[in-house]
Amino acid sequence: MGPQCEDGYTQIANELLDALYTVRIPGEAMQIFLFILRKTYGFKKKNDVIALSQFAATGITKTHISRAISKLEEMNLIVTQKGNKNGISYGINKHFSTWKSLPKKVTLPKKVMTVTQKGNKPLPKKGTTKETTKETITKERLEICEAWKSFVEMRKAIKKPMTPDGMKLAVNKLFKLMDSGNDPIQVLQQSVFNNWQGLFEVKGQKPEPKTDNTPMGTPEQLAMVKRMMEAKKNVTA
Repeated sequence: MGPQCEDGYTQIANELLDALYTVRIPGEAMQIFLFILRKTYGFKKKNDVIALSQFAATGITKTHISRAISKLEEMNLIVTQKGNKNGISYGINKHFSTWKSLPKKVTLPKKVMTVTQKGNKPLPKKGTTKETTKETITKERLEICEAWKSFVEMRKAIKKPMTPDGMKLAVNKLFKLMDSGNDPIQVLQQSVFNNWQGLFEVKGQKPEPKTDNTPMGTPEQLAMVKRMMEAKKNVTA
């Protein structure tokens, strides 16, 4: 026998379910959305305090979890509120008329391949190249800079703008938190959400030491600091 409702089920209004299949949600964002749905409606609750570590049940990495949550917030599919020391409170935004759908995918024409009489040469095997790895690292660091920009904006909004020296100290603190296994985007989002002037370990997250091979030496730090400084100039301009 397969799964039975007698063993438990999640109750959801048909009107809300009908609205769900009309909106396009990216893959990982959809996983996080369903997880929040299960943790709330599945326990007959409107919202629930969910620690970041609990989202690991989806099989998504911490950096991508933060990105998926930000995407759901951007699309106005979920509502978040400051929770207790265990984490942030998440809930489904049932006012689906306020949801923001993503644009439809554009189908690009297939590349035309030149065929010779002797046949085509074998294509190179797919795999992770140095260029692909570099693009991924650059993309993630740009996302950190965007989160940093939001942090700088928040400091300005609470009338506690950052001085150049204070900015350097905050950047160094962020790198230390990253080295100890904290997700930098989550660290910045936590401070923005709570209007904190400083940066702290993410509540409810169990830090894990870095296991990748991306160095965070002086050259990388200087490059990111430069981007962060430029982000601050854009905010204060």
